[in-house]
Amino acid sequence: MSTLHGRKATTMISTTTDVPHGRGTDRRGWPRVADASSVQVRSGEALGHERQVALPAYRVHKAKGVGYVRLAGRMVYLGRAGTDASYEKYRRTIAHWLATGEPPQASSDTAKPAPDVAQVAAAYLRWARTYYLDPAGRPSSGIGPAEAAAKCLVALYGSTPAAAFGPLALRALQGAMVRANLCRNVVNQRVTCVKRLFRWAVAQEMVPAEVIAALAAVEPLRRGRSGARETPPVRPVPHEHVDAVLPYLPPTLAAMVQVQRLTGMRSGELCVMRSCDIDVSGAVWVYRPASHKTAYRGHDRAVLLGPRVQEILGALLDGACREAYLFSPQRAIEERRQLRSHNLTRTMSTTEVIRRYGPRSYHRALRYAMRAANRAGALPKEAFWHPHQLRHRYATDLRRTKGLEAARLLLGHRTLAQTLEYAQADGNKSAAVVAELG
Repeated sequence: MSTLHGRKATTMISTTTDVPHGRGTDRRGWPRVADASSVQVRSGEALGHERQVALPAYRVHKAKGVGYVRLAGRMVYLGRAGTDASYEKYRRTIAHWLATGEPPQASSDTAKPAPDVAQVAAAYLRWARTYYLDPAGRPSSGIGPAEAAAKCLVALYGSTPAAAFGPLALRALQGAMVRANLCRNVVNQRVTCVKRLFRWAVAQEMVPAEVIAALAAVEPLRRGRSGARETPPVRPVPHEHVDAVLPYLPPTLAAMVQVQRLTGMRSGELCVMRSCDIDVSGAVWVYRPASHKTAYRGHDRAVLLGPRVQEILGALLDGACREAYLFSPQRAIEERRQLRSHNLTRTMSTTEVIRRYGPRSYHRALRYAMRAANRAGALPKEAFWHPHQLRHRYATDLRRTKGLEAARLLLGHRTLAQTLEYAQADGNKSAAVVAELG
């Protein structure tokens, strides 16, 4: 619906609907359009949520008898005013501008110089920072690897024409990362991000399609055949190593460790736990995180909370605001001060205290406790563990006692192959079978 005020009009349309034509015609027979109006377009595809973008509307150059639209300070002519072809070109021009941020290049214009790798990387990162967002609009974990890969790429090939970046250059970049002592998994991750960067550039017509087809021929590094540093596989943490750290943790962090050990949830899911996300109507509570690792794929995530977890969470749920995070860093700091231990008073920065723990600050807080346990002789340094190992511990125990399918369901995996990466096989059971068979 359009509201005219003199020569101004503002219209609410969708990016997929036709642009509304002006009502009536002027004395020369052309459709009346807003001379300096703007169209409000609801567009949220790039950001993952709806936002409003003000766009210049269809205009008529009466002296020339042609339609035009002004984008980025440039007049884009649309052909004879009032014709179907002119309105079609207007819609096509607006769609191109929404997708790329630039008006389409006219055939008569001087061709733009071919972009170099640094320019392509900068354009990709501008887009990535609007794409890799969580449901709350904050940057998600996907932006970190993209930025790291772009930094490595620009450091070696920033001035190289993007169209000239081929498999040999990508292999040279791969080798430079290996010489920088990055582990094999990180090298493969960053090379994948570089390929994704050029695939995006192909979609933006910044580089020819042959570039990404050639880069796809570069294979990832294989274990034992690359010379890259290998990281040890993630193993389930022994229960005794967890128990050795618990006395050196304030109650809030100790509760986090216990809940993660009993449910096998990811650190990110644990840190965002709120009362409003927990259904306490049944004998077994159901926790559905507001955000989780596979939410962008449309996957549902439900964590079942049994009686032991309910007992741990009971004190935190009593009187708590339903929208507040259960595991408060501020409360943990106050508890730490009450312990009166110099080794445990240092904690997160003040910016991290504001709302909740994140996976990194949660791990960092546990490291302080592990160091204190090490100084007290309760935990050797080689036994330090990561919170993710608690998930592996849960998966391994579940596979041994309830089977692989139960482990897959409770871990929230889609395939058994994913669960096999977490649930370690029971070597003792295999040895018992061999001993019995002789």
